[in-house]
Amino acid sequence: FTSSLWTALPHHTPQPSPRRGHVLKRLTPTELVLIGGWYKAVLTDIWTYNITAAAWKHEGSHPIISEGSCALPTNDGVYVYGGKNSTSRELSSAFYLVHTNKSVEVLQDNLATPPPRSNHAAVLREDRMYIFGGTDGQPCPTLFADTWMLNLETYVWRPLDGRVQPLGRYGHGAVSAYSSMLIFGGIGFRGQMSDLWEFHYVDEEWVEIKVTGSKPEARSFMGLVIVKNTLYMYGGEVDSSILMDLWAFSFETITWSRISGANSRKRG
Repeated sequence: FTSSLWTALPHHTPQPSPRRGHVLKRLTPTELVLIGGWYKAVLTDIWTYNITAAAWKHEGSHPIISEGSCALPTNDGVYVYGGKNSTSRELSSAFYLVHTNKSVEVLQDNLATPPPRSNHAAVLREDRMYIFGGTDGQPCPTLFADTWMLNLETYVWRPLDGRVQPLGRYGHGAVSAYSSMLIFGGIGFRGQMSDLWEFHYVDEEWVEIKVTGSKPEARSFMGLVIVKNTLYMYGGEVDSSILMDLWAFSFETITWSRISGANSRKRG
């Protein structure tokens, strides 16, 4: 990052409809892919954005696509897991790959998997996918506090039951850093949270990272990304307000610092 400023990307019509609960990932070095989401109904479409040409393209639809999924980019495309499906908005355990040629390959569809869920978080490490948390979306919801690992060579799931684990939640963020998966925030039974946890891949145990000094307020549905030895977080939701702040977490000092957007929010 060379500055703390956002720049609106140009685009030409047509373009995707408004939506939430969608997937946006890098598909190729010059393309982003937008998958599914919700706007008045569950959306099952796929769009790509060509960064060089500054143009959107509708790539078609697929009935397996949903809202509230988690997704992970790889050299072959983007893996997508779970969410609410397009027919009855029931939860799905579907696992599929959107290839770089925009075709959809169903790798696993409601086989021996974790309990169906949405608004969970996932990370990719080598040939393993790790997921944590999520919700069943019922009026009195189950908030999952489980950790699972999927072998991407055999498509076999394995539960990872450690001695300590974060509280159940959904709408949290997750990234893979060094030898660990990190999660932040989300919505639990007592509301939104601001805790930071680390899952070690080798010993398969969770540890809470105790932060000193100022830190971001509790939130859900934020964006997280790792750049070198810094975790960046932007936005999210607090109650019915949408946040506009950018924070950085240093792994060297174990502290948060606000970069921009002090007390910036809009009503949702």
